Amino acid sequence: MNKHLKPIIQSVVLLLFFAPSVKGQKTKTVDSLTIYLNNIKTPADTNIIYKVFEWLYKCEEDILLTDDVMNKIGQLKNKVDEDDYYDIATIYFYALINKDTPASNEKAIAVMQQWLAQNENSKSKYGHYNYLNILRDLRHPFRNSGKLNECIEYFTASEKKYLSVQDSEAVSIVYNVLASSYNKLGLIEKAKYYQLKSIAFLNNSQKDYNIHFGATSFGISGKVNRFAVLGSYYIEQKKPNIAIGYLNEAIKFYNQLDEPMLMTDAPYIFLQLARCKTLEKSNNSSRYYDTALKYMKEYNEQPVIYAHYYQEKAADYISKNVLDSALININKAIQLKDSFNLGIISSYGELLTGFYKATILIKKGKVKDAINILQSEIKEIRVLNNVNLLIAELSLLAEAYSANGDTEEAYKTLRESFLLKEQLVAEQNDARSLNFETEKKMQESENAIVSLDAQNKANQKIKYYLFGIVGLLALFLMGMAVFYSIKRKTNRELAVKNKRLSDALQQLQATQSQLIQSEKMASLGELTAGIAHEIQNPLNFVNNFSELSVDLAKELKEEVEKIEIPEKDKEYVSEIIGDLSQNQEKINHHGKRASSIVKGMLEHSRKSSGTKEPTDNNALADEYLRLAYHGLRAKNKDFNATMETHFDPNLPKIEVIPQDIGRVLLNLINNAFYAVNERSKKGEAGYQPIISITTQLIANTQLLIAIKDNGSGIPDAIKDKIFQPFFTTKPTGQGTGLGLSLAYDIVKAHGGELTIESQVGEGLPAGEAGTAFIIHIPTL
Repeated sequence: MNKHLKPIIQSVVLLLFFAPSVKGQKTKTVDSLTIYLNNIKTPADTNIIYKVFEWLYKCEEDILLTDDVMNKIGQLKNKVDEDDYYDIATIYFYALINKDTPASNEKAIAVMQQWLAQNENSKSKYGHYNYLNILRDLRHPFRNSGKLNECIEYFTASEKKYLSVQDSEAVSIVYNVLASSYNKLGLIEKAKYYQLKSIAFLNNSQKDYNIHFGATSFGISGKVNRFAVLGSYYIEQKKPNIAIGYLNEAIKFYNQLDEPMLMTDAPYIFLQLARCKTLEKSNNSSRYYDTALKYMKEYNEQPVIYAHYYQEKAADYISKNVLDSALININKAIQLKDSFNLGIISSYGELLTGFYKATILIKKGKVKDAINILQSEIKEIRVLNNVNLLIAELSLLAEAYSANGDTEEAYKTLRESFLLKEQLVAEQNDARSLNFETEKKMQESENAIVSLDAQNKANQKIKYYLFGIVGLLALFLMGMAVFYSIKRKTNRELAVKNKRLSDALQQLQATQSQLIQSEKMASLGELTAGIAHEIQNPLNFVNNFSELSVDLAKELKEEVEKIEIPEKDKEYVSEIIGDLSQNQEKINHHGKRASSIVKGMLEHSRKSSGTKEPTDNNALADEYLRLAYHGLRAKNKDFNATMETHFDPNLPKIEVIPQDIGRVLLNLINNAFYAVNERSKKGEAGYQPIISITTQLIANTQLLIAIKDNGSGIPDAIKDKIFQPFFTTKPTGQGTGLGLSLAYDIVKAHGGELTIESQVGEGLPAGEAGTAFIIHIPTL
C-alpha cells in the first residue's frame, strides 16, 4: 500500500469505531463492490482499493449481513498486499460492530472468529498489529450482545494457542479481554488477576507506535492503558483510594512516553482521577475536571468522552447537592448521547444518563419523571447482562416508587435488586484472588477433558467403521477383528477414565475435613473454593461428553441392525454396544453426583463478608418462609401446606448478619417443606402438612427462632449426626449433606446454638409427630 494511504485508512477505522452512526449517502447494493473488486488487478490499484474502503464505510446493515461480502473480501487475499487485505477486513468488521444490532453483533462474532482462525500468520508488522487489533475488538460484539460467558469461553481457549507459539502480545490481549469480561460480570478479583497478567506480558518498548495505531496497546503505552483500566475497576467499586494508586501508576508510565500525543488514553486517565475526587467528596474536585477537559481539547477527543465528562461532572455536582448545575451537565450528556446515538457501554465505561438525571429529579421531587426515565434505561441494561448496573438502577427505581407512594412496586423492585446482589456476591466469592498454584491445579483438571475428547473420537471411528461394513461384506472377518481390537482398546481407555473419575471422587472425599476447617482457616478455605469452582468445568465436560457418547451408541446400534450380517455376529456387536452405552451412563450418573458435591463444597467453604446490623428478624423469617414455599410450589404445583407464624410483636431489631441468618432460615424451612411433602406422599388419611415459625425474646438476652414441621420425624439414632458435614437422610442424589452443617456453623459464628427436637411417628396424628429446629442467638 502507498505509505501515504495508511494514515487515511487508520483514520477511517478510528472514525468507524468511535462514531456510533455514519451520516451521508448509503450504499444500496453489492454491485458497486463487485465492480471495484473486478477492477483490482494488482496491488498498485490503490485508487480502486480506496473505493472499496469507502464502499464499506457507507454500507447499510442488510448488505453487510450477506455472506457475499465476506466471500468477496476473501478473494482479495491473493490480489492485493497483505496490509491492504487486512485493512479492508478491519473496516468491514468495524462497520458491523458500529451498527450494534443483534444481527450485526452475531454476524461480527462469526466472521471475526473465522477470519482470526484463517489469518494467524501475518508477514508484516503492520498486518500483525491489525490482527491483534481485531482480536482485541472482538470483545465489543460479545459485550454488546450480552454474551459475556461465550466471550470468556472463546478467549480462554485462545490463551493456550497463543502461549504455545509464544506470541506475548496476543496473550496480553487475551488476558486484557478476559479481565474486561469478568469485570462486566462483577467479578472484580478475577478482573484484577487477569489485568495484572496482561501487564506482565508487556515490555517497556515504544517501538512501532508510528507503524499502526494498534501498536499503542503494547509496550509502555499498553501499561498506561491497563493501569488506567485497573483504576476504573475500583472506581466502580467505590474504592477511590485503591483506584488512585493504579491511576498514578498509569500517569508514571504516561510521562515516560516519547510521543505522548499518540497515547489517546490520557484524557480518560485524568477524567478517572476527577471521578476519584468526587467519590472522596473533595472540595477541589472541579480543578481535576478542568484538567481532564484541557486534555480532551488537546487530544481533540470524540463526542463519547465528552458525554462521559458531562455525566461525571453532573455526578460531582450531585454529591455537592448543587442540583441545577448537575441538571445542566447531565442534559448536555443526554444531548450528545442522542445526537450521536451513543450506547450505554463504551470503551470509556458506562453512559448512564438516565440514572443520573433520575437521581436529580428525585431530589427535586419530580418522582414520576424519574420513574419513566429509569424504566426506559433498565430495559436497555437487561439486554447487556450487566448485573452491577442493573442492581444500581433497580435500587434507585425502588427509591423512586417509594417516594411516589407505590410501596408494592417499591418492594418488588427492591427484592429483585436484593436477589441479584446475593447472586453477585456468591459469584464474587467463588472468584477470590486466584494464584498460580491454583491455576496449575486447574490445568491438571483440564487435562481430563483432553483425554475424554480422545476417547470420544475413538468412539466416532468405531461408528464410521461399522458404516463401511455395508459395502465391504467380503472383508467382514477382517473388519470385525479390527473392531474388536478398537473395542478392547476403548474398554481399556474407559477403565482408565473410570479409575481417574473414581480417584477424583476419592480425592474430593479426602478434602472433606479440609472443607470443614476452611471456616476456621480463611486462606485454606479460599483455595479450596477456587479449586472446587474450577473442577466444576471439567465435570460439566464429563457429563456432556458421556451423554453424547450414549446417543452415539444408540445411533450405532440402529445402524448395525440395518447391516446384513449373520444374526449371531449382530447380537454380539449389539451386546458390546450395549455395554459401552451402560458404561457411559454410569460415568454420567457419577459425574452429576460429583457436580452436586462440588456445588455443596463451594457453599460450605464460602465465608460471609457481611457485617452485623440491626435486623427485623420477624420480617426476615416471614420473607424466607414465603420464598421457600413459592420455590417448592414452582416445582410441584400440587403441593399445599398450612404456614403458621407466631412472631413476638415486641421483638426488637437484633444485630445479626441478615444474609447469613437468611441462608440458615432458608435451609431449615426447605428441609421442613421436604419433610411434610414426603409424608404427604404416603397418603395418610386426614394428614395436613403444617409448617410453623416462632420468634421470641427470652429474658432480653436471647433471640429464639423455632422452625417446626409435622413430617415423619428424625430417628434418635441419627440425631447426633444430623449436623455433620456430608450426612443426609435424603435419597442418593437429592442432597449433599452440607445444608444443616452450614447452618450450624453460621449460628455458632453468631455465638448461638442450633438444636433439634424430633418425634418419629408414622401413623401418629399430625400434631404429635414432626421435627423442630431451634435457634438461640445472644442479643448482648
